[in-house]
Amino acid sequence: MNGSAWKALGFAMGIGVSLAVLIAAGVAGGRWLDARWHTEPLFTVAGLLAALGAGVYVLLRQVGDITGRGRS
Repeated sequence: MNGSAWKALGFAMGIGVSLAVLIAAGVAGGRWLDARWHTEPLFTVAGLLAALGAGVYVLLRQVGDITGRGRS
């Protein structure tokens, strides 16, 4: 593999890890709130949706940084 292939692989893995961590944190936090307040699945779903929204934001920021369209 050449340098650009490794860079692309690292970029894709970084996005995947970011999404996985955000989703895990959102669902875990939602499950904890649901268990505490007996509202299952309200906060679990809300945590998942919030994590997905944050994941899209992180994805767009990372793509913007790579393409040069991100904030400097």
